[in-house]
Amino acid sequence: MSRRFDPMQPHGCLDTNTANRTCSVIDEAYDDYDYESGGCNVSTLVESLADLLLRNKRRNGILVTTVAMRLCKVMNTKRACLEVVAAGGHTLLIAGLKELVDNENIARILSSCLSCFTLNFRKFCRGQLGVFYEMHQQGGTHAVVHAMARHPTKQDLQVTGITFITNMVLCGHHLGGPIKRAYVAHDVVNNLQGVKVVVNAMKSFPRYKLLQRNACVLLATLCRLGSFRHNTEVMKTEAFVGVSLAAENFPTDPKVREAADLFMREVVAVDFLRGLWCPVIYQP
Repeated sequence: MSRRFDPMQPHGCLDTNTANRTCSVIDEAYDDYDYESGGCNVSTLVESLADLLLRNKRRNGILVTTVAMRLCKVMNTKRACLEVVAAGGHTLLIAGLKELVDNENIARILSSCLSCFTLNFRKFCRGQLGVFYEMHQQGGTHAVVHAMARHPTKQDLQVTGITFITNMVLCGHHLGGPIKRAYVAHDVVNNLQGVKVVVNAMKSFPRYKLLQRNACVLLATLCRLGSFRHNTEVMKTEAFVGVSLAAENFPTDPKVREAADLFMREVVAVDFLRGLWCPVIYQP
């Protein structure tokens, strides 16, 4: 994956720093392991990944991550991204994370690989974003949220996990409209305890600007999609605490300010429509 690539930025959700951080996580891990040179085409790599996952998964954990990282390295064109999907590579990454989530280093690498996949696929294949909804249906979002909850002290895992969830929320829909996207967002809020995990990451790393910014934008995006309208308690407790924390720590960051303003307006609007009182103590 090229360090110079500039991901799509609808609603200001992703920036070059996010992409570069995801790349560096993969690069650091990629350089740690030795591996046979072998073939580098997509189909060979996916077949190798499937073969490793069919055997003793725990014994082959490092080999699984090695092949997964190499897959990320070659997935830097539209054709390669589509070949990965056609061969089922994205499904295997999800399966690997589910099976090997207990190993924090392997979970960190596979989460980074999934995040890398969403960044690349979002960049190169804008017209085929239904893949994100399929990944959600296959348990991809749940797997990443579970990995973040399982290893709350792994900073890299938290930031790449937030990037992955943001991409899933923004792109997890069919071309027919935003209904599926709202479904993914609703699942993150109401069924997967995604907000709790994200806010816990914000509390654990209050001075990590990239994490705070991306998490704040994710919470504002969930709010904008109406995901909190049937769960205002989560919005006014956990999500409110997270957004307030980011706004307090980085008051001059434009993306944090924009996301916090959007979130607070939605909080007031939801309570106004319900005829409730909402104590918003936020100074933009």
